Amino acid sequence: MASSQERSSAYGVLSDWGLWLGVVDLLLLIFAWATHSLTLLTVAIALGLLTLVAQISTKLAAAFRGHRQAGR
Repeated sequence: MASSQERSSAYGVLSDWGLWLGVVDLLLLIFAWATHSLTLLTVAIALGLLTLVAQISTKLAAAFRGHRQAGR
């Protein structure tokens, strides 16, 4: 079983990936708007939603794990 320090560093890495995906998504949205490309706009929106869901589920999982461990 992984220690809490290993888990927190893994969440930090995921958070960094979420940040970079957000930056890429923003650039993709700007490029889609500038080129009036509906396909790029659709991809950018889908990427943004997937990033948002991944970030929220990671935070909820960490909070649930912390709550469950505190109850022991």
